[in-house]
Amino acid sequence: MRHRLLPLLALALLLPAACGRVTVGPPLREEPAEAGRLFDQAEMLYAAGSEDSALQAYARYLAQYPRGVQAPAALLKMGAIYEKRGKTDEARTAYRRLVEMFPDSPLADKARVNRLETYFREADYGQVIEQAPAVIDALRTDAQRYRAYMLLARAHLEIGDLANAVPALAKAHALGDEQQKAEIARTLQRILPRLSLAELQSLLSSQKDDFTRGALLVRLGEFYLEQERYDEALATFEQFLEDYPEHPEAQRVREHVAALQGKAGGDRYALGCLLPLTGPYAGIGQKALDAVELAFSQLTGAQGESPLKLVVRDTAGDSAKAVAAVQDLARQQVAAIMGPIVAVRAAAEEAQRLQIPMIAMTQKAGIATIGDYIFRNFITPRMQVDRIVQYAMERLNARRFAIFYPREKYGTTFMQVFWDEVVRRGGRMTAAESYLPDQTDFADNIKKLVGLYYPVPESLKPPEYRRPNTPEGKKEKPRPIIDFDVLFIPDAPATVGLIIPQLAFYDIRGVYLFGTNLWHSQRLIEMAGQYAQGAMMPDGFFAASPSPAVRSFVDAFQSTFRRTPGFVEAVAYDNATLLLTLIGREGVRFRGTLKERLLGIHPFPGVTGLTQFDRDGEARKRLYLLKIKGEHFEEIANDTQSVPPPQTPASPAVPPASPAG
Repeated sequence: MRHRLLPLLALALLLPAACGRVTVGPPLREEPAEAGRLFDQAEMLYAAGSEDSALQAYARYLAQYPRGVQAPAALLKMGAIYEKRGKTDEARTAYRRLVEMFPDSPLADKARVNRLETYFREADYGQVIEQAPAVIDALRTDAQRYRAYMLLARAHLEIGDLANAVPALAKAHALGDEQQKAEIARTLQRILPRLSLAELQSLLSSQKDDFTRGALLVRLGEFYLEQERYDEALATFEQFLEDYPEHPEAQRVREHVAALQGKAGGDRYALGCLLPLTGPYAGIGQKALDAVELAFSQLTGAQGESPLKLVVRDTAGDSAKAVAAVQDLARQQVAAIMGPIVAVRAAAEEAQRLQIPMIAMTQKAGIATIGDYIFRNFITPRMQVDRIVQYAMERLNARRFAIFYPREKYGTTFMQVFWDEVVRRGGRMTAAESYLPDQTDFADNIKKLVGLYYPVPESLKPPEYRRPNTPEGKKEKPRPIIDFDVLFIPDAPATVGLIIPQLAFYDIRGVYLFGTNLWHSQRLIEMAGQYAQGAMMPDGFFAASPSPAVRSFVDAFQSTFRRTPGFVEAVAYDNATLLLTLIGREGVRFRGTLKERLLGIHPFPGVTGLTQFDRDGEARKRLYLLKIKGEHFEEIANDTQSVPPPQTPASPAVPPASPAG
């Protein structure tokens, strides 16, 4: 009976600390010899592993000598035994009584941290994080402060709060021995790579510990290195070596610096230019080169003694020659490449392999996806369709769309992109009709487009298209079913100039006509005349734009080359200006940095409109939108002009003549 009561007695000895007022004070300076023998017996039982008996012996000692010399040690041992048995509440009560009754005892610090550790072992990390600051403030020894900071750090790590774990690890590192410092260094190496850039920068601004600041700087530099932000990486590593030359990570950082300095070699001010200057595309290449040289002369003239250089190579429109030209430019150590216009894929793949930023000028799909060093700034079907559909839906309030297109690559590509964009924006495709590329008579195709080709019972037609059920009404010719607001025709002027008058002949009126940039041709006006009035089309450049930037470019180009520039000249001028501006800036020592600056550039105000690149390297730009007015084209400036009415040309008395063949 006596043995069953002793554990209860031990618990009762602890209860006042939990629910009653405790007398605070130091242990007695002296105690009877019997007290010493009683405590020694408890210690021997504990050392022998007889924990039940030891617990009872400690309880007997405390019952007789509650403020005895060994009372703090007895309470600490009882707490340890309860912890081992998983009785954390009893353990915490023992530790708390020790702290409250004997706050100045050397064992009080250990009890404080032991109590904190019980919450960690129960995975109550919130309690550890909440109580740790007060516990740490009360501690007086470095060893126990180290333990408490490590518990706090581990609690933050367990809940995934890496950023708050780092300051606790830094405090622990300052208190630990050499072995403990080495373990903390290994822990930091594991967790710092998991921090975001913002977290790294925030910690650097708040941490004062040299070791931790050094580790954070190393990680920040390596973060920039991984992102190919080489200028920032080198600057960070150089700051680290200046501030912490004796840091344990200094040798690794010196190796990073040496590698970066090797990578920074080359002529950072040289722009490579790949163009077809001989062969079948020489005319296009020469147009682009004229614009590039104009941009170069303007920038170097404005800067006086400019370090900028232009290195031009001829691709002759041949893939093998284009690859060889890229390799030659790499040997010349150019900072970036503008072009090519043809033989693009092979050249882009080589530029990506050599990690040279390149802005290609092509409509070919998939070029920018070759790699992260390849960009494209040119007019594409996607850009044109985006512009058309956006304007039609947002400014013209159009919701129903139709397409009339040639059955060949150009027409089917635009048909697919147009259809997808209309659906994506919530519009509705109500009609689609194709024709042969060499066709000149479009009567049957137009009739199919508007329900005139196949006989349709009057009862099946929409009410507004039914003929009156009278003798006179039955004599009327069927009216076209025009269930669309917009008609899109992606074809060249020579064909569209035949189609538009035939649309008018079949009374297809009251709809908006849209085309591609090919419509921006005087030939369309000459062929379609009055029937094309109000027709709209996007384009990448408009030489007659009132924009000051465009006017300045056109005037300079005409003054130099005695001709008016077109889109090829304009986009080459923009690409050259953009690249020369970027490589002329101080601080761009690495091609990777230049690549990142291209990706992060704010909309660049070029003569082809505002341009910036998405993460895939594709140019995102707002194309010009033009309309036919009289004998000329007119810019729909910023979409702020009054909304034009749908095209309503007068119907010709007879079908327009079709040219032979």
